[in-house]
Amino acid sequence: MSDGLKKAACANLPKLVRDGVPEIILKEGRWVTSRRATNSIELSALLKDKLKEEMAELLGSWEDNPLPDLDELIDVMEVIETIANLLPGDFRAVKKQKGDAKGRFYSGVVLIDYGDEPGAPSK
Repeated sequence: MSDGLKKAACANLPKLVRDGVPEIILKEGRWVTSRRATNSIELSALLKDKLKEEMAELLGSWEDNPLPDLDELIDVMEVIETIANLLPGDFRAVKKQKGDAKGRFYSGVVLIDYGDEPGAPSK
């Protein structure tokens, strides 16, 4: 059983999987029951669940090897971009605009407090 399918076998089902997963399961000599999402509302709900699942997996693999889970997360985000009727690259364009305007997260800046008057706590 491949590593990716080990995770799927233990996960809550039904769930959204990559398009080729049912065929991979069959080639491994196992049985599979699958279907396609029936409409965009169902697909959106499945994508939200998948996004949560992949984020949890990414956080779990953070110290070891986050690359495979990061790839899964980006793939889900790209599908969301498509079904939201955004043009290819819109996501990256917004990412660039925000980065240019506000910076990135590379420096590790931690906001402690802020307010309208110096010394006045925000709480």
